[in-house]
Amino acid sequence: MNGLNNCTYIEQVRGYPYMSVKQVAKEMDCSTRTVFSRIQGIKSEVKKGRYNDYAVLESDRSPRVNFYVYIDYEKYWKLLEDKNQRKYVPTFRPDQIAKICGFRQKLVTMEE
Repeated sequence: MNGLNNCTYIEQVRGYPYMSVKQVAKEMDCSTRTVFSRIQGIKSEVKKGRYNDYAVLESDRSPRVNFYVYIDYEKYWKLLEDKNQRKYVPTFRPDQIAKICGFRQKLVTMEE
């Protein structure tokens, strides 16, 4: 086949890559105070190199945080804050989080 009958599209599963503090609090069933606290920790980890500069987007009203980053930090924040334990925290793997959390998109090619 010469490939002329192929169809390529992007399949997207529900979700937003960045969420407001209120959205995260609702999704994670926690207080906005907890979310703000975690965002401060994430900003600290950006400075240490765990996450990149796009982990948190600042705005006039409220910061927006990448949800994969938030999930990772929520899981490991206690270990990351302990200088002796942080060496046991695995590398940030957003692709692994995306596989299980329902927020992703992928390129699909169908052949006729």
